[in-house]
Formats: sequence, C-alpha cells, structure tokens
Amino acid sequence: MRWARFEYQGAVSQGIVNGDNLELISGDMFGDWERTGATISLADAELLIPYEPATFYAAGLNYLDHVLEF
Repeated sequence: MRWARFEYQGAVSQGIVNGDNLELISGDMFGDWERTGATISLADAELLIPYEPATFYAAGLNYLDHVLEF
C-alpha cells in the first residue's frame, strides 16, 4: 500500500495510491482511517511531502563556538 499526501482543489488530503488514481480516506493515515469510496486522478492532484512536522529541532556541534562569538 502506498500512501500520499496531496492538494486537490485547495484542500490538503491523504489517500492511497491505486494505479493512476488516489483513493481518498477519512481520518489519519497514522491513526484510525477508513476508505471513503471517492477517487480522483493522480494527475489532477499536487503531491506534497509525506508528512509536515509541527516542530523541527536541530542541534549543531559548533553551538558553543557561536555562543562565544557573541
């Protein structure tokens, strides 16, 4: 099963790639979900990154050097 996160008609949705179509789901692909029965053409949707994290953390090994600079 291949999952997709996509934009279609201004709305961001999730679905299952099935050949040249996307099967829309209700719910969340990381939790409870079910197939809605609706499909759209893969060509009509704009594929997005698979997951958009709410927060992103990064730590640099040279952080102390930057602190000492200031």
